Amino acid sequence: MTGSRKLLQVSTVSSTLRAFILPFADHFRRKGWIVDGMAANIRESKECRAVFREVFDVDLSRNPWDLRNLLAGVKRIREVVISGGYDIVHVHTPVAAFITRLSLRKLRQMGKVRVVYTAHGFHFYRGGPKIKGSIFWILERIAARWCDVIVLINKEDFSAASRLNPRARRYMPGIGVDLRKYNRSSVNPSEVQAIREGWQGGSEDFIFISIGELSRRKRPLDVINAFAGLRAKQAKLVFAGDGPLRAECEALVNSLGLNARVIFLGFTSNVVQALAASDCVILASSQEGLPRCLLESMSMGVPFIATSIRGTEELLESNGGLGFQVGDVKALTGHMDKLMEDPSSASRLGEMGQHEAWRYSLENIVSEHEDLYNSVN
Repeated sequence: MTGSRKLLQVSTVSSTLRAFILPFADHFRRKGWIVDGMAANIRESKECRAVFREVFDVDLSRNPWDLRNLLAGVKRIREVVISGGYDIVHVHTPVAAFITRLSLRKLRQMGKVRVVYTAHGFHFYRGGPKIKGSIFWILERIAARWCDVIVLINKEDFSAASRLNPRARRYMPGIGVDLRKYNRSSVNPSEVQAIREGWQGGSEDFIFISIGELSRRKRPLDVINAFAGLRAKQAKLVFAGDGPLRAECEALVNSLGLNARVIFLGFTSNVVQALAASDCVILASSQEGLPRCLLESMSMGVPFIATSIRGTEELLESNGGLGFQVGDVKALTGHMDKLMEDPSSASRLGEMGQHEAWRYSLENIVSEHEDLYNSVN
């Protein structure tokens, strides 16, 4: 696949492109493609500006009820695609996907452009809010045939997509993890020791880490309450991320007398080093697509404890971690106690997860994208 084909990557916010799509943009540009990016405030992202040939701002909001999406987004996207003469528009996340498919519906029918939609987790899902889920189901059903193919990154969504009656659907296991980067051998042991010392963790301390936004969906309060109930106290809990619940989390930690044992790192770009210094990853979310933090922990050989929800269930099948039901703090505490008291069991889980990590490698997913784009040519 060489030559100057033109690809536009679109998402609601630039952080999606920055976090997941830049390796693909870089790959196809190296193959001679023209690859541009479009999202709200993308010009403010130096990482996006450095990788995409050109970037375009679009006034989109994550709030699906924000009228700006329709009033400004539809016109802007259509104008950029027409002037750019793109062969393929690849749109990510549900809100941007609906607006983009709507704006390009006629152009696609005329054969002017091919449209690909990757759903990084539908907004309707098993166990989710029924009214909200029903609304998003209807919107996805309406727009399903306005694109050439829908890409699903977990098995639950792949099954659900069949009922949307799309032109085509394709399962792709995630968005790719760089196994060369997320590898313990890439981290110097002295770095690991320095990080643990910075967390005031001794060599005997068991360190749990939770990576991601401190938000209602991630349920960090459950993690704190579970940590408070551990039988053994020689443990640390690290939060790598920030968000609207940080103040509430810090207040709970203070009320439980855990200030010396819980660390809030805020946003960190040193995720590889943080994982290498940790003994277990915890994810207590109520909703995920295919959680990147668990894929990264598997790649690093770090065991995980996660809620048995869409996306995480198929990762639990790797036997790299332990599952529990959303909100079951007692079960989470029990799993944490088990891994602390039986380090050999934790090591086995880490090894089994690492053995399965190749399925989600960036190399594999890049190859899948080459096949994907060929299929809509």
